[in-house]
Amino acid sequence: MNRILAIAAIPLIAAADTPSFTATNGLATPTGRRAEVMHWRSARGGETHNMVVVHPKENAPKGGAPLFVVLHGHGMNIVSEFRWEAMPIDDVHKCDICWVPEDFYGLLLEVKNMEDFWGVPTACVRDGANVPGELSETENRVLEQVEWAASNLPVDRDRIYLGGASMGGSGTLGLGMWNGDVFAAAKACVSASPYHCFRRMGFDGGAPIRQPMPDPPVYVEFSAQNDRWSKDKDRLYAGMETNRYAIYGYWGSWGHSGRNSNVWRKNDLVGSFNIFDINLKSPYVAFTHASTDEPLPWPDGFQAKNDLGKNPGQRNAYFRWRNVKDAAERFEVELRLITDKDWTTKIFTLPAESVADVTPRRIQNFPINAGETVAWKYNGKSGTVVADATGHVTIPQLAISKKPRRLVLNHVQPRTGTPVAQPVTPVREPGEAAAGLDLGGFAGSFVTIEGGKEPGEVGEIAVLRECVKADFKEECRLAPRPLVVVCSTTPYKDALTGGETLVPAGSWALFVEVADSEKNRDALYARVAAAVRQVASQPGVDTKSKPVTFISSGKGTEKTAAELAERFAK
Repeated sequence: MNRILAIAAIPLIAAADTPSFTATNGLATPTGRRAEVMHWRSARGGETHNMVVVHPKENAPKGGAPLFVVLHGHGMNIVSEFRWEAMPIDDVHKCDICWVPEDFYGLLLEVKNMEDFWGVPTACVRDGANVPGELSETENRVLEQVEWAASNLPVDRDRIYLGGASMGGSGTLGLGMWNGDVFAAAKACVSASPYHCFRRMGFDGGAPIRQPMPDPPVYVEFSAQNDRWSKDKDRLYAGMETNRYAIYGYWGSWGHSGRNSNVWRKNDLVGSFNIFDINLKSPYVAFTHASTDEPLPWPDGFQAKNDLGKNPGQRNAYFRWRNVKDAAERFEVELRLITDKDWTTKIFTLPAESVADVTPRRIQNFPINAGETVAWKYNGKSGTVVADATGHVTIPQLAISKKPRRLVLNHVQPRTGTPVAQPVTPVREPGEAAAGLDLGGFAGSFVTIEGGKEPGEVGEIAVLRECVKADFKEECRLAPRPLVVVCSTTPYKDALTGGETLVPAGSWALFVEVADSEKNRDALYARVAAAVRQVASQPGVDTKSKPVTFISSGKGTEKTAAELAERFAK
């Protein structure tokens, strides 16, 4: 696909005068969705940060649409993260961890300093030493941006999810697990070290960042034992199991990669559990000490003996539940294993039965005191259990099969124990946001244009608008500006990193992907001419008093720039 991008040094335009590109003030994916590029600033002040808001393909339903918050990896930014999200949804190109479902809002956030692993210095992430105990500016900022999205978009607050790959996976663990009253569920791919999470959750022996701790999000983790960043994942699994938190874990020898084509080939259970089915206000079940748990390849990783260094494996991948009743006097939930009707695997054999400890969490209406005795019934068996200090009960070693079986909990009268203090959700100011991408004096957004080699093929345009800023609010004037066409072999990169130096101030810039090596010059000319005509038709573009100018961004396009200038002059 040929990429065609435009940078416009023009002001923000009133709605009636907005250019009629495929998507206004936003990136448009191949599926036709709109995504606004915005810059955001905290109510506490400080520097602005870029973020992308991906809109649902259709209007949000009554009650709001779900929101998926994505944290990018090291060396990436919101634009490259969006490129992953916007790729064709297939097994080869799709990176599941970044893909925002079509009926969701997406919030793609950024961290500017790559030495800041979403709130923890890189040195701490590498060796686990001296992870700060207090919240960082980045952690506070991310949670404020999530609050901004929930406050300013028609979002369903009970269906907010968090995800990321590599450094973004580390941030997902470190930011998500202690915010179970914000995120319904979370997932991370090849998360780059768990130490951020250890400190925040108290897995390192220190005090958790929140006490009492809300029930964490249901967490899905897939990492590779032949990835050096997966060090100490055995400690993550141990912390989750000791505290009886819900984790669905998958591993295999796919290296430090998040592509489905790499991951699924090594472990085809990945993707079988959908975190987007989890609701913040609905109970879930944590399964631990399961008979179907496979030996972890860590701490040895790819050096593990007995084939652990290369074999795929899982923890809790086969378990499912269905909530039946959550009332003051009674709690009921169905437990079962997945069948071949749920998921097909060529690598694993789906078990007929698994024995596991069962801990219901996020119970809404069936209160359990700390130290209270609770009666249980399951598959013809019954007994009592005593709740722990947090008011949770664990029913040990239940035999769970493919046939759904109902677990029932009742209070033993008279009730005993001590009521449990409920977590207090911090009040966070949402800050303020404005349309535009803050890039060295430019502010702007992305839209699409018909500009591919084949009729109807979509290429990209980046529209960056130069504005005068006063106290973060933009004060701009709409005035005709000339058009400059930049011939480039890497238009996306040149538009975002070299736009200011390549394009004269006060000009629109249309970045087109061309090369001197292209053989069909007539097709090349027709492609560029079509893009120029569409851009030239927009308000504020002056191609009458001043001719269109063609320049080359570097080696491999000089001939094409000169040829296009000559053709357009005729």
